[in-house]
Amino acid sequence: MTVPSNLLLLCCLLGFTACQPDLVYDQTLKPQEEGWPYNEPLTFDFQVQDTSLHYEFLLDVSHNRDYPFQNLYTRITTHFPDQSSQENIVSLELANQIGLWEGQCKGENCKLTIALQEKARFNQPGHYQLRFEQHTRQDSLPGINSLRLRIISPD
Repeated sequence: MTVPSNLLLLCCLLGFTACQPDLVYDQTLKPQEEGWPYNEPLTFDFQVQDTSLHYEFLLDVSHNRDYPFQNLYTRITTHFPDQSSQENIVSLELANQIGLWEGQCKGENCKLTIALQEKARFNQPGHYQLRFEQHTRQDSLPGINSLRLRIISPD
């Protein structure tokens, strides 16, 4: 017995898409063109409904080739639905030890995807906020084009 080619193609496509993670959240924020001020955070707001799933946080950092540092120090504050918060200072490594940019560069711009957190779980459903503040010693940080936060559920 032969299987019609359309049915075989449909089964293959369904099998492929069943393994793809669900995109829960995707937003891109840009600091001011003249530089990212120390006191102007980039704030991502999102809702969590299902606390039984695992989530992955991916951050795409887009910057100019003339960004003056190998890393980007950030203060990341997470605000939870119960009004509590947690703060972490994180160094986002944009270049390797010898100063070559990580990620992909085209022309004068580079983009790097950083896995902020894998297999995360939320304890409570509701509104969350992730606030990124540049935490360098420079008040107006030049060269950062955008931050893109993606939250996916591989479950």
